[in-house]
Amino acid sequence: MDPHTKQEDMYNNRQKIIDAATALVMERGVKGTSLADIANAAGISKGTLFYHFAAKDELIYELTEKHFDEITRSKLKKAEQMQGSSLQEILQESILGILHAENRGKLNLYLLQEAVIENPALKSRFADKYMEFQNTMLQFLNMVAPPMDNDRAIAVSRLLVAVLDGLIIQWLLDPDAIPVKDIAAVIALIINNE
Repeated sequence: MDPHTKQEDMYNNRQKIIDAATALVMERGVKGTSLADIANAAGISKGTLFYHFAAKDELIYELTEKHFDEITRSKLKKAEQMQGSSLQEILQESILGILHAENRGKLNLYLLQEAVIENPALKSRFADKYMEFQNTMLQFLNMVAPPMDNDRAIAVSRLLVAVLDGLIIQWLLDPDAIPVKDIAAVIALIINNE
């Protein structure tokens, strides 16, 4: 077999595993999803799955990383595209973008539950990803907000992460109950120090 084809097949199998695991975890949760279920859904053998992920924890962490990376990229890209818009408009669109990725919200809750309640090793890795996400919020603030001192920027970035987590939960319960425009306006006031 051509080495390039073999490498491509390995990448495709890994992506199949990740896609199947994401769908199953969103449907059943982490505890309700076995590696055998994932292998079956991906259409691969358990041996192929174990070649890519030696343990369920490794696969769950990969899902966590991909989840946060996707949110990070989309948030920064949206902010770049909206340069010249008001801070409130940028915040509103960024919040809506995250909330409309409803499946990602469900995945976030399942992964967070697994990390906090069931899996101390995943909790540590999850905490690292949250720190990266907070750093992304710092980048976001530097792109869209008026300059502020570093301590205040760190506090605001943590506030943004906390607000997003809370809004994801509320959105999953009742999307119509969230006044995103008003929330964006309040956050803009806080950022602008008004």
